[in-house]
Amino acid sequence: MKYQRWLLATILCLLSLQSSALIIVDVVRDVPLETGYTGFSTNMREHGYNPNTDIAHSITLFLSFREIVDDGDDWDAGTMEFLIFHAMPWGYRELVYADIDTETIAFGLSWAPGEDTCAIWDMDDNCTYDPVKSGNFGIAMTNYSTNLAMNEVRWELEVTRTAVSEPSMIILLLLSMLGLGNFCRKACADK
Repeated sequence: MKYQRWLLATILCLLSLQSSALIIVDVVRDVPLETGYTGFSTNMREHGYNPNTDIAHSITLFLSFREIVDDGDDWDAGTMEFLIFHAMPWGYRELVYADIDTETIAFGLSWAPGEDTCAIWDMDDNCTYDPVKSGNFGIAMTNYSTNLAMNEVRWELEVTRTAVSEPSMIILLLLSMLGLGNFCRKACADK
């Protein structure tokens, strides 16, 4: 009987935990695009991401470009949209686009739960920047064109959220179990 109560209590506590998958999105529209070095970043904590209760699975960045003047001659050196992307969460790789035109470019990265997601280490191999633990994601680019504008910068973070029971819920659960146990004890004593 004693073990049955503990089993019931454990089952009820586990039922109070819930998980749900969701995508946290940050969108910035009509982003000014200057020539030279530019950076884009987001703090997903401002949009509801909590590294303590959320398990992040993947991050995707969508950059939507448009040409200011479309003269039809994409290989003219004066209107060629030349970009270099420097991707921090993607391991500092550089991607070069000789003529980006009007399109949406997507960068994505996924990882397994528990995998090391550190992006920058110091000289002693200590992690100094982990985007998954901090919630801060960023990308930089060098723009060599005056003929480009940006429609939208969209970050999508896919997470599994585990709801944590509130203390008041746990207290109510324990009080109801104590009351049920007291009721059962009196009922057994009356027989």
